[in-house]
Amino acid sequence: MKYLFIVTFFLFMSQSWLVGSAKSADCTVSSGVVTDTSNQCENDAQAMGLNLHGVWLCQQTPTVSNYQTVCEQLFYSAVASQVRVELGGEAAVAPNVDLSLPLGTYTHSVLLVENKLYSKGVITFSTNRRGKSDTAGTTCWTLEGESFDEANGFANLPIDCGLAANANPGYMVSDKDRWTSNAGATNYERAADDKTFAVNNSYALSAETTQSTSDNDTRYLLGISAFKTGYQPIISNTTSRIKMSFALTGNGKIRQKSNGHASCGVGGGDRCVTGIMQRGFEFLVEAE
Repeated sequence: MKYLFIVTFFLFMSQSWLVGSAKSADCTVSSGVVTDTSNQCENDAQAMGLNLHGVWLCQQTPTVSNYQTVCEQLFYSAVASQVRVELGGEAAVAPNVDLSLPLGTYTHSVLLVENKLYSKGVITFSTNRRGKSDTAGTTCWTLEGESFDEANGFANLPIDCGLAANANPGYMVSDKDRWTSNAGATNYERAADDKTFAVNNSYALSAETTQSTSDNDTRYLLGISAFKTGYQPIISNTTSRIKMSFALTGNGKIRQKSNGHASCGVGGGDRCVTGIMQRGFEFLVEAE
């Protein structure tokens, strides 16, 4: 028998999503052109990336401090393994340990990734926008290796804009150090994220088994997923393989600011685009 269980982790999320609604409003789009002028709106992410350190399956409830000892390791690398996946696609992860899982029902999974998330995309707007080069244009794209920064002017933006012919998208980088509530409270965990297949908890970590206490400490993101009844995988003596993969099915957002914002400089009145990013991803495991 085949068991398919899907874990959706929203590790990079908007403030309002954390405490209330599941997401910002969808972007206003007409014939593939974004007309939205809000500071943040939802749009399909086009490609995402992360750096994977480990995957575990558990027959008991794990914690930040004990998951590596009470769970069964499917994949681990102290040097992170790069994962990149485009919208609608999957990126497979091969187990890199000798798998000999105890028989029985598995109630939880654990995912350990670096706290850097990568996004790539090109967006066409109905009116001019500006980015890193302070060039006006209706096409904007992510820049390879540039970090998300909304506080220090055009020169620090991970997005550029101009003519469609000049678009050369690469993977921008966003550090995820913590979650912030609408009230401004800083949190180093995001608990009880209730999804179709599981209830997920996410944690910012300073070390592989230590939760962060400040933004500067964060080095990893940990996801612990409790499978709901009916979606708990069973490993039996007839189980022949386990397949793991990451998928991107949407979960994107566009961030833009008005000309008067610190990230936009003077800009001639055009809005600047500060991010074209993913909010999350799906991690899929098949046991058959």
